[in-house]
Amino acid sequence: MKIFTLPLMLLLPVFAFNVNASVFMSEALYGTLNNDAVVENIERFNAGCTEVDLSQYRTTTNSTQFVADWPSIDKAVNQDSGLLTINCDDRKATGYDQLDNDQTKVNLSANTGQTLKYIADLPVGVTQVSVTMMGGRGDGDLYLRQGREPRLDTHDCASYLTGNNEQCLVTSPTAGRYYINIYAYEAFSDVSIVFQYLTEDDKTGPDKSHSEYDFATYYADAIGQSGAALKDRLNVIIKGHKQLSYREVWDGLGYADEDPANSNNVILLYTGRSEPKINRVGMSHSLDAWNREHVWAKSHGFPDSNMHAYTDMHHLRPADVTVNSSRGNKDFALGGSEISEAPGNYVDSDSFEPKDDIKGDVARMVFYMDIRYEGNDSSGTPNLTIANGITQVGQALLGDRCMLLRWHQQDPVSDWERRRNNRIFEWQKNRNPFIDNSAWVSDLYAQSCQ
Repeated sequence: MKIFTLPLMLLLPVFAFNVNASVFMSEALYGTLNNDAVVENIERFNAGCTEVDLSQYRTTTNSTQFVADWPSIDKAVNQDSGLLTINCDDRKATGYDQLDNDQTKVNLSANTGQTLKYIADLPVGVTQVSVTMMGGRGDGDLYLRQGREPRLDTHDCASYLTGNNEQCLVTSPTAGRYYINIYAYEAFSDVSIVFQYLTEDDKTGPDKSHSEYDFATYYADAIGQSGAALKDRLNVIIKGHKQLSYREVWDGLGYADEDPANSNNVILLYTGRSEPKINRVGMSHSLDAWNREHVWAKSHGFPDSNMHAYTDMHHLRPADVTVNSSRGNKDFALGGSEISEAPGNYVDSDSFEPKDDIKGDVARMVFYMDIRYEGNDSSGTPNLTIANGITQVGQALLGDRCMLLRWHQQDPVSDWERRRNNRIFEWQKNRNPFIDNSAWVSDLYAQSCQ
């Protein structure tokens, strides 16, 4: 059985089809071989969830004679209607577990040779589909196929990786039913699977028109300013950026913090570890999974995800889930005990100290937040202020200002930060001015720390 989808034009010994939906041709019957005077009979089946107008199809014989409207024996639909229809809700799939968009199945297990079976129905307008399996122990293999159950030797996607971290990505999906199997090559347990799709309304990503910028042009109104005037001009330049959803931040960080040596991984803040993008909270129960660290803790001024600061990537970083928990919502200052999972980072009851090679990174992210959010726009975020000393949860304050200034001076801007700043510019359409010109930090904060 064969699937044909636009814009594919498939030439067969007897038929040629130009098809704009998923249609199965399961059988072709004809009279004497190469006798084009005999009308061929075709059995067909709609694999999608929407009707197909058969008047838009045609067959051609070897002599290029055309036969309109499929005048053929049809075991799948009323011949006279001219429509090949099906209702996905009526299609019963015995032995399958239904997956919906953004749904995660957890704690999955199977013995060697067993198969876990799932189905997922795509509406019209889906632009991308991903099925991700991860975590646990043992070795499961992920298989995907559109319209029919995959087999070990017949599938649209099979990763065949050792372990359970596998993903199937469909970049040009067809509306209809997808079948997803997890085959236990070896017994596995505590595995998770997540099914996700995007529509045109969900599409976001890097805008390459923002991949280049000119410092003198972008910061024209700030160059030559100082003190309060400089702070005001920088705020005007960088505010009004594109607001991302918290869901979009996952992909945004996957791009901004992508490991230059491995595009499947991200570099984690605090540990510096390269971790698979798919080993993230919500898709994995691993203690080594990563989540979205708010460097300016969200409980310090913007607890609601509708506030722009909540999803501002300039201060969001991938971080190991347990190390992120250790940092919590503490201020930045000299910490106490070293974190065993993240050597060089220290924590005590009210403060967190990052390791030396990211101290400046952390400081410049906090300085950005102080300048960006002045409480003077429609971002829903109050005036964020860097304070001296330790602050309290619930206040739009974060400390410690003079310690952060010292860290900025000790750890200069790196190529990694510049790369990240450029990539966020592509997504969010604004920049961190203290990465582009580190001298502005001293212009704005040095006097208060003398």
